[in-house]
Amino acid sequence: MTLADQWITLLLGLVLFLFLAGILAVLWYFRQHRQPPITPQATALDQPKAPVIIELKTYDVGGQTVARPQERSRLRHVPRALRKHAPRIVPKIGINVERRQLLVMVGASVLAAVAGIALLITAMPNLQRFWYTDQFVVVVAAFDDGGDGTTGVAVARELEQVLRESRTRDIHIFRTSTRPTDEAMARQIAQHYTADVVIWGYTRPGETLNRMALLPRITFQPTGAHAPYGWSNFQMRLAQPTHYILATAPINGQVVLPIVMDALYRYSKGDADQAHAIFGTLLERHPLHPALPHTLRGNVEWARGQYAQAASEYRAALAQASPEQALLTHNLWVSLIEANDPLAEAIFPQVWALLGTAPLPHLHTNLGVIALRDSRPDDARRAFETAQSQLGQLQQHAPLDLRLLHSRACRESGDLACAEEQLAHAGRIRNATINSVPTSARDRQRAQVEAALTEERGLLALTVATDAPGPLLWAVEASPPLTTGELRRSGELLRQATRHGEDRVRLWEQASTARAASLSSFGLGVNRTAGATIEVGQQRRATADLRRLQYHYLLQLIESERAVQNESQGVIALIWNNLFQMATPLAEARRLTSTLLDDNPDDMFALLGEARALRIRNSTPNDLAEAEQIYDRLRRMQPTRPEPLHGKGAVALQRGDTTAARQLMQESLTLDASFFPAYAALAQTAREAGDLRGAIEYLRVLVQFYPRHAYTLALASVLREAGGDYHAEAMRVLQPMLAMPHAGAWTEQGRIERDAGQQEQAIASLTTAAKMRQGSYSAEAQFELGLIHIQRGEHAAAERNLHNATRQGNERTRLYAHLALANLYNNILQQPKQAIPHFDAVVQSNTADVLALIAIADQLRWMDETNRAFDALARARVYQPDNPDILVRLAQVQLDLRSYRAAENDAQQVLRLTNDGRLPWQRSMAQVVLGDVRRLRGDFAAAQEFYNQAQQTDPNNVAAFIAPGLVAIAQDNWAVAAGYFEQAVSLPRGQNDALAHFWAAEGRFRMGDLGRAMNGYERAISLREPLPFAAAWLGKAQTYLALGNPQEAQVAAEQALQQDPNYAEAWFFKGKLAEAQGDLDGARKAYDRTIQADGRITTAFFQRGLIHMQQERHRDARRDFDRVVASEPNNAEAHYWMGRAQIATGDTELALRSFQQASELSGGTLAVAQLYTALATEQIGNRESAVNLLLGMLQTSTDPAITQRVREELQRIQSNPAPNLTGNVSQ
Repeated sequence: MTLADQWITLLLGLVLFLFLAGILAVLWYFRQHRQPPITPQATALDQPKAPVIIELKTYDVGGQTVARPQERSRLRHVPRALRKHAPRIVPKIGINVERRQLLVMVGASVLAAVAGIALLITAMPNLQRFWYTDQFVVVVAAFDDGGDGTTGVAVARELEQVLRESRTRDIHIFRTSTRPTDEAMARQIAQHYTADVVIWGYTRPGETLNRMALLPRITFQPTGAHAPYGWSNFQMRLAQPTHYILATAPINGQVVLPIVMDALYRYSKGDADQAHAIFGTLLERHPLHPALPHTLRGNVEWARGQYAQAASEYRAALAQASPEQALLTHNLWVSLIEANDPLAEAIFPQVWALLGTAPLPHLHTNLGVIALRDSRPDDARRAFETAQSQLGQLQQHAPLDLRLLHSRACRESGDLACAEEQLAHAGRIRNATINSVPTSARDRQRAQVEAALTEERGLLALTVATDAPGPLLWAVEASPPLTTGELRRSGELLRQATRHGEDRVRLWEQASTARAASLSSFGLGVNRTAGATIEVGQQRRATADLRRLQYHYLLQLIESERAVQNESQGVIALIWNNLFQMATPLAEARRLTSTLLDDNPDDMFALLGEARALRIRNSTPNDLAEAEQIYDRLRRMQPTRPEPLHGKGAVALQRGDTTAARQLMQESLTLDASFFPAYAALAQTAREAGDLRGAIEYLRVLVQFYPRHAYTLALASVLREAGGDYHAEAMRVLQPMLAMPHAGAWTEQGRIERDAGQQEQAIASLTTAAKMRQGSYSAEAQFELGLIHIQRGEHAAAERNLHNATRQGNERTRLYAHLALANLYNNILQQPKQAIPHFDAVVQSNTADVLALIAIADQLRWMDETNRAFDALARARVYQPDNPDILVRLAQVQLDLRSYRAAENDAQQVLRLTNDGRLPWQRSMAQVVLGDVRRLRGDFAAAQEFYNQAQQTDPNNVAAFIAPGLVAIAQDNWAVAAGYFEQAVSLPRGQNDALAHFWAAEGRFRMGDLGRAMNGYERAISLREPLPFAAAWLGKAQTYLALGNPQEAQVAAEQALQQDPNYAEAWFFKGKLAEAQGDLDGARKAYDRTIQADGRITTAFFQRGLIHMQQERHRDARRDFDRVVASEPNNAEAHYWMGRAQIATGDTELALRSFQQASELSGGTLAVAQLYTALATEQIGNRESAVNLLLGMLQTSTDPAITQRVREELQRIQSNPAPNLTGNVSQ
């Protein structure tokens, strides 16, 4: 913000403050002087007593003395605490003191506002500039005429008038009588007016503007929105002179200066190509000094990407001496570098010589860029620090481009805190950078800024995850497989950056098309303009940046694929990807490489990415062969690069050829000894092969020359694994990190002490690490502490430490902590419900431990967590798709989930895999599942056949005997069912099978053996503990009721509902129990809960409808009976009661049809329906038919009560009263 902007902001703040002060003063006045409310009911106890002092003044009115109150009663002698209670007497004549004070305050506020507005009017040129950043401000200063200044002022006035007449809408002209004598004064004028251009210079006395007498100078210092700030690699790469000599000989200012101002306006506001042409014409027609036109034309050529032409323009600008020769020489040097011109090396000493001690941050920025290209991030960082320091000396802020370059240098040199700091600075100036260009260019600028900023954030996140500064490809090659959590942020950021990059290319392409059409309309033609505009050049630059973004995103996607192959992403997604290979990071990576290679088939980095993607996928025999072919091609293209040899070594390692892999990786080190991924791979290979000494040697090199915390910790870990002889060296290796302190080092020290049998010291070290709260390192310490506490039997402490590890650790640590907690709750503390969240976490983790997943699934299914069990088994199936143990359990779970086809397919696959007879239980269970599928489909004969086969395959399979009992139940043959259940209980496995005892109890209950039934239910409950078994408790309740003990039945039913609050059958039982006890409200509420739990139980609707009828809620009853009739259209009794409810609500004709339907469905056995058919028939006016129906009933009825009611109705009809259609609900 300039000084003028700061003054404007200050003035605005001052005016606002005065307004607010006035408002607050008025509010204070009314608060202090408002009358307290009068409360007539108030007593002496409500208010403290206060003395009332009324000051009076006497007046002589008409010869009489009159006393009147003073303007305000004085209360000075009244205690302050009581003043607010003292009444006030306000005079009603004249203007009192308070009102005068109020008027004074308001008047002062108005005067302050007027003064503020006057000050703003005084600063109006600056204020306009502050509000309208797209404006182009030109200040015409008085010219130096060598005399008294009269001619200079007159010429300036003429020039102001000419410029105003020729200006465009957004050019604002101001004139000042100040006459600059040097560049410093011109700069001060520019700062005062916040101007883009100041025109000043020299003229002869007595001359006018339209004569060849003007020697103007230009101070060009863009302060508003400036289009070149949106050109890629422009703002900090090219130094822009501020002061220019415009002409080498006197010129006609009236002719030349309006054209120059138009060109400068076009250059600044987004039409620089036209400005380029205008300056070319001016150079041909007028004696202009070459500095300004050739400098701006050179800038345009740079933006077009024509670096050789830009260098030519800068050479032309240097043809004559100018005030800022050093800056132009610097720009020539930079252009030669970009044009790959060897003359750049010769120009560089001239830049230093011309600069002397003057600061030039652009020079150091370019030195930093060159260092980054040469993989010298430390040198680049120092250069960027110098550039920022020099900008501070010049009282300028570092632009976003420089911040991002500095962040990159810090990141690649390993100082991630510095990189984060620079990114934070860049983020704070993001909006200012976007708004630094004209409105028409802001979408492109926004896309460019967002792409660059988000890319650097993504790369920093990926560097943090890999803990490997330097080239990104090297970092990911050296990194062990990361987790999806560690990669998530970098992936999101790089994906966003790529999208912003695509938007940037699209926007520049649209601008390029519009520019070509515009130039064609002027007769220049498409062919002449193609490739010669800024839009085309910027589109090419944006495309190149997009390719870099895509390459970075490609590497991140490949790392994400590595993580996905070891982790959970949801069972359905895993199965989908496994079957169709869709929607995976690798698929997106392959699309990116295809795009990059279509544009440039010889792109080395795209080829390296493609080969790495094939290595990671490795799903077909051709993947590794194709990757090897790419590495061979790269070796021919780049024989001195280490990456192709290392890649071939990685392929050999995947094929299991460890010897060839080591040889190739060692060869890669001969090409580039700094290629640290080869050392990391050799160390890992040696460690996996059990060659701990070899691994130690490679890790020692890494720790010495490429120090990273991960390498130091890896070396200490291998030294610990190598045995007690290496423990001392491991401790020495850790000392620098222990002194930092670093939680990972303290954790590793704790492991060393634990392995050495020093348990107390290990606990102390691990506790120290845990207290540091350094993310995953401290979480590892918590995990190790938890294991030690479990060994010591300190379960509460173990639980606490392991929970901390699940909250603070990375995904790998969280997985192991969840496994340990699940084991602690399930097997040690006997709290299986507490283990469920940890089972879930393990299933959703990256574990490939199939046995653990099967055990978890068994436990979850036993706990009735069927969906969770399915997830665990589906995860296990991904790793071992042909494992009968997994498949038979999946079939059972699919059956529980009513996915009969899937269950059948899995069971059939088990049968195909178990033909050899080695797995009888698995085969028998598959046959049971196939039988269950047939039973549930109603094919009982086929089901029984499969059950017979299952019993023959494994005579001890309890499920093979329970299942045929269920077939017998479906056929309403409880005697046969009870026999099967008793056989199941008698098996060795059945004696401890809760389900077998439950079904045995059910059979005994139906057979009337209530004592043994009660024993069976209790045994099932005890075997199921501590898990709930609501069905067994309901069985106990039914048994208690059958034994004549409704109180105990009530207690057992409550226990069932406590274990399963949504157990519909238990609620229905409770409703029937309440109904039997006459508690209609309680019964109705129980039926409500039954329906809420399971709306398919129509008997609950029927029973609730009967209660509604008894309680005369006929419309509620009608709704319930309507639901029953809809579900069971052949239920005669439901139709009858529907008719009763319809009669009660006045729908007699509908009721008649319901009664007729009930009579028809019952075949005449539901006599009460016939009775009400007759009564309804009479009600609608057909008395004769009603009498005939009643007479017919007298002949056929066998129910004395119905016969008596029929006689009564016949007698009533003969006496002609109205029919009784209500009657008793029980009838």
